Amino acid sequence: MARLRGRAPRGERCRAGVPHGHWKTTTFTGALLLTGMTAPFVYDGAMNGNVFLAYVEQVLIPTLSEGDVVVMDMCGRPRLCKKNFAKSAERGRVRAKIGELAPRPQGRRRASSLDAHEAFIVGLIEERKDITLNEMVERLVAEHSVRISRSALSAWLRGHGWTFKKSPRTHWSRIAPTS
Repeated sequence: MARLRGRAPRGERCRAGVPHGHWKTTTFTGALLLTGMTAPFVYDGAMNGNVFLAYVEQVLIPTLSEGDVVVMDMCGRPRLCKKNFAKSAERGRVRAKIGELAPRPQGRRRASSLDAHEAFIVGLIEERKDITLNEMVERLVAEHSVRISRSALSAWLRGHGWTFKKSPRTHWSRIAPTS
């Protein structure tokens, strides 16, 4: 941070260097044991409840052993930390017992109305490889009365590993596609 005040001889301007940088917060969190530091965690941004829970579940708990006592400074989010730490610690102990220490994917996959029609959509793609999203939406409405937007269908296809090239690569000065 830059100093707001300083000393200089009377009548002269106070000049001092000011640090320049990206002006962002970097948070360092770690656990201190009698034997030294463990579970270091650096986050580019301010610590919030979700980041703290991720730290506890994915970094801190795997380093703890039976009988370790955890003392936390909960100055930022006391209610959230207090409420969720016991649950996180228990989940971590259970996961450690079964040998699952790799972090799980974040978030949850929501079910889509298209999941029930997956076979039909895959059939459309197999039937005609160059089918467009508009045509797929029209066929879904006509044959299964499923009303869905083009962008939702595109996101669903991407989520299931299907990608489509929108158009062949054509240089602006050419008429035919290039390789």
